[in-house]
Amino acid sequence: MLRVIRQQHPVGHGGFHTGCVHAGDKSIHYIYDCGSKKLRHLKKAVKKYVQTDLAEAAQNVDMLFVSHLDYDHVSGLDELLANVEVKDVFLPYLYAHPCYRILLITEALHDNRLLPSLVFFVADPIGWFLVRGVSRVIWVLGAPGNPVLPERPREQDSPPRLEIPCINGSDDSEETEKIIKEKLDVLRHIPEEEEEEGIPQHFLEAVASSLRKNGSRVAFLDHNRPILLRHATVEWLLLLFVHPEKKQAMARFRKRIMQLIQDVSGDSCSIVSNNPEISGSILKELLASRGLQARLKKCYREIKKEHNLVSMSLYSGLAPASSGFERVFRHLFLCDHFLGLHMCCGSRVGWLQTGDADLKKAKRRKAFLDHYNKLIPEVGVFALPHHGSRYSIDGSLFHKLPVPILSFACAQKGSKHPHLEVAEVAKRHGYVAVVTEEVETGISDVCFFQGNTLHSFMTTRLNRPRRRFGSSAKPNSPL
Repeated sequence: MLRVIRQQHPVGHGGFHTGCVHAGDKSIHYIYDCGSKKLRHLKKAVKKYVQTDLAEAAQNVDMLFVSHLDYDHVSGLDELLANVEVKDVFLPYLYAHPCYRILLITEALHDNRLLPSLVFFVADPIGWFLVRGVSRVIWVLGAPGNPVLPERPREQDSPPRLEIPCINGSDDSEETEKIIKEKLDVLRHIPEEEEEEGIPQHFLEAVASSLRKNGSRVAFLDHNRPILLRHATVEWLLLLFVHPEKKQAMARFRKRIMQLIQDVSGDSCSIVSNNPEISGSILKELLASRGLQARLKKCYREIKKEHNLVSMSLYSGLAPASSGFERVFRHLFLCDHFLGLHMCCGSRVGWLQTGDADLKKAKRRKAFLDHYNKLIPEVGVFALPHHGSRYSIDGSLFHKLPVPILSFACAQKGSKHPHLEVAEVAKRHGYVAVVTEEVETGISDVCFFQGNTLHSFMTTRLNRPRRRFGSSAKPNSPL
């Protein structure tokens, strides 16, 4: 029997999602983001998770997915890694490039949240995770193409096994160069002079430099290759999606940062050469005076509207080939009353996490929908991007999702998130939940498979609108 437990923990404005897949005598634990603006509630959630959910796993987590590195999505990583041992950390490939990590410093200066730990990460991201007990860091590449999904169910006697189709580095320098040439360089990228979005060469070179320095402790994964847990006839699938770089905006940012480094040190080679590490002396000089900090803040203000475009999404659920169950029982418990959704959701037990993805722009929304095209019919729970901001989602997206669907946003109690118009549009297509710091707002989803029968039980509290709307959004609504 295969049993899956997923939880969206109540940490307020941020995100802390955990999942556990039990297949026979094998258990796989994974986490998607660990951060909040309210550290007190986050620490409480992490402590509870470690003492209860991970008690049988000896505090071991197989996979940690970091959607992006905004404070409210990663502020709990230190607390988490101090209490659990993580095997693999998955990061969007853009953070392999030094310029994109310097962007984190400009954002922290802008928000008055610059900490020594962040400076260490910007200087050496691989080292930051390794000294905290992580076994391997995997760069997730937003390569062009379509996901390669299983086409048919497995045989009944298939033993449980986890498949992570990443390409691992090697501690042998010659073998590493072979891997870079045969596996990394062959990925189709977009030339620098073209306007189309894609993986520019300088990012591939940054990932290659990371492989050369760290060997087997670093790997890369094409986001078109799903992570699979196979057991009997069921295939549980995790599929990532990374938007490509916003080329024009980041090109301007890189130019300004390189000019600033050249003014400070007389040399911008550490950025131009895509060295995965940044000299500590350069960072020290950049942060040495308020004048330089003001210039860094100015760089951030110019890129502020674009920097969330790299947020990594995650689908967790059944592979399409495993979704043909004869009998399905789907129940949703709401606070202290019960609402049965028998057969309404079918076998749609998939969750689609979006982090702070920008799904407002038509081109980027299309790329997202094309990537998850075959999996969207399996989605039953959808995370509203950027905590339900109206600037991160277009109402037309809901017409592509199954009905009914449970949409949720992680936000502080009493805050403006999710935006009222976003919540109203989402409500027309199903249900809306707001996961705040209150315990009862968390979402817990348990599903298990017995033969050809799927059972699923979910508990949460639905959102009640702060004011009444008409039958449609306002005429001037951005949705």
